[in-house]
Amino acid sequence: MKPLLLVNFKLYSAMLGEKGVRFLRGLATIRSSWTIAAAPSMLLLGKVSPLKGISLFAQHVDPIMEGPFTGHISVLELEQGGVRGVILNHSERRISLPVLAETVRLCTKARLVTVVCASTSAEAQRIARLRPSYIAYEPPELIGGKRSVIEVESQKLRTVVQLVKKKSHSATQVLCGAGIHSRHDVQEALRLGMAGVLVSHAVCGAKDPVKKEKELIGLR
Repeated sequence: MKPLLLVNFKLYSAMLGEKGVRFLRGLATIRSSWTIAAAPSMLLLGKVSPLKGISLFAQHVDPIMEGPFTGHISVLELEQGGVRGVILNHSERRISLPVLAETVRLCTKARLVTVVCASTSAEAQRIARLRPSYIAYEPPELIGGKRSVIEVESQKLRTVVQLVKKKSHSATQVLCGAGIHSRHDVQEALRLGMAGVLVSHAVCGAKDPVKKEKELIGLR
């Protein structure tokens, strides 16, 4: 399986509207041994999905399929719209464990890839029992900072991978997030047994986001 590089656009101004569309089209031209994925804003997601050459993710979804749910995001609508997966439980959009369990269940039924964020090793173990596709390990205090989780918690990361594998019965892989900003960070994540990285500010805040994305995976 190819390693995954998922970039979360959040609502950074540089990733909204036509600027975000141009970046997505640039990402879609990248050819590598990685799975290139992006989670744009919901409005942008509806505008560009489906887009060949890139896996599109939603930044959130609610545990509903269809019906009288004003203002919610539907699993069914994402599935029918050609969306590949969804980010859940980010530190900026936390979900209780019971709600998360139902959301993962519905997403799995709809064949959506689930990337569930965990702030601690203990939380990662609880989430692993739900068997999402991926757990993104992201200590919140390092998100968007100058020091990556690789620099601060490298000794802990391999243990997190092993614990998630054990608790999920090998059903869930681990992504590395929080402060990832260099090719070295990405290489170390893979060396420590992770299946890829979840990034945001390092790419979205770069002068040339496509160039930065290529740099992270070792392309020129």
